[in-house]
Amino acid sequence: MALGQDNGHATTAHRRVHRPQSSLRLGLTSYSGRGRSFLSTNQSFVVSHARPIVAVIEADATDRRMLCSLLSRLNADVQDYDSAESYLAASDGNRGGCLITDMTLPGMSGLELLRQLRARHASTPVILLGEDADVRAAVAAMREGAVDFIEKTHVDYSIVRRVAYLLDHSQHATH
Repeated sequence: MALGQDNGHATTAHRRVHRPQSSLRLGLTSYSGRGRSFLSTNQSFVVSHARPIVAVIEADATDRRMLCSLLSRLNADVQDYDSAESYLAASDGNRGGCLITDMTLPGMSGLELLRQLRARHASTPVILLGEDADVRAAVAAMREGAVDFIEKTHVDYSIVRRVAYLLDHSQHATH
């Protein structure tokens, strides 16, 4: 028999078919995709978890777009802000996920934002971005509780790997 001909048997051994996981006995069907899992009964959908949020705070619009573009590959919602004050106004500072902020921002600096978040007992991991060879800033950031300090000239795909690692470990810690 040639490939592709139907031999009368109902088999999908050679075909990969995506079918939702289901339990006919319970009348439940589980769907997943784009970071969300849904549990369906005959009447409604229940969302079991949402995508984590990665906040990017950068005053320079070009740098902010570049960071957001790099991070858009992750299974997360990327939100950007031009100042620490706009971030604080839009959030409670403890939304999970990850926060990436520049050290030098207009108004409140990234380090001052980190101090304020830690004073509020916010547990969001914070990555600070700074200038080359700014050892004092890096030491201060780590002492204040930053999970990483990355020099701006080294912001590339390595930041994506670092954020993916943080998101993965924060999800395992909450489950």
